[in-house]
Amino acid sequence: MATPQNSYGYVDTTYLNLTADQLRFFKQITYDKMHLQPGQQVLDLGCGPASDTIVLAKLVGETGKVVGVDYDPAMIAAAQQKAEEAGVSSIVTHEVHDAAHLPYADNTFDSCRSERVFQHLPDPEKALTELVRVTKPGGWIAIADADWGSVVWYSSLPEIEAKVKKAYTDKGAQHPIIGRQLHHMLRRAGLESVSATPATLGMNNYETANFVASLHSKLKPRGLEGGYFTEEEFDLFVNDLKQLDAQGLFFAYMCGIAAAGQKPA
Repeated sequence: MATPQNSYGYVDTTYLNLTADQLRFFKQITYDKMHLQPGQQVLDLGCGPASDTIVLAKLVGETGKVVGVDYDPAMIAAAQQKAEEAGVSSIVTHEVHDAAHLPYADNTFDSCRSERVFQHLPDPEKALTELVRVTKPGGWIAIADADWGSVVWYSSLPEIEAKVKKAYTDKGAQHPIIGRQLHHMLRRAGLESVSATPATLGMNNYETANFVASLHSKLKPRGLEGGYFTEEEFDLFVNDLKQLDAQGLFFAYMCGIAAAGQKPA
């Protein structure tokens, strides 16, 4: 069985902590779509190092309960430590579980969320089925994820940029364009009042964009392996971006989609 660290799409706590700060506005959309109230019980699927569970604890208050689930024991250990340091360990628990097999009874949670997780799951439909199952009738499910097909780099080499974009669309993750599919998935799962809100992340320097979009660490090896571009083309593209950055002209952006729906009462 694959360990979390060598699984497709694995990211470490450093990446999640840094991107969490940059995507705070995106996270707020999901909180709003959860319709949270004091005293509620909520689930965060793919909680990482407590990127959201501590915030959720403050929203449901001392009478509420937050459960964070992740497949990676290292993430759970980091999350639990952060919860203790934040003084919310009586409200928040973090547990190691598989998204496709949640150990909770039907109709347990008032609201569930998952962010930037479905793109990496072997079976996103099964995970959604589980979220619907454990949500109470009338409860809300909010899912946010990236659309890697939306990545755009301002470049002096549009022909190569198009090849890079195609590599993101095909190889950005296990399900690289799932963000644009969430609305349909939630409707198909039988949820009501389904909505989908796009959000754009703009990146104004090469270092940040390279980190967020994993240009070197993930896209380059996948693009070369898939024949989307040659190493020479990739190097030309990167050098062009760095030159634009040095001139104060760098710009890139990508979109994410936050979707939500209500379980029929």
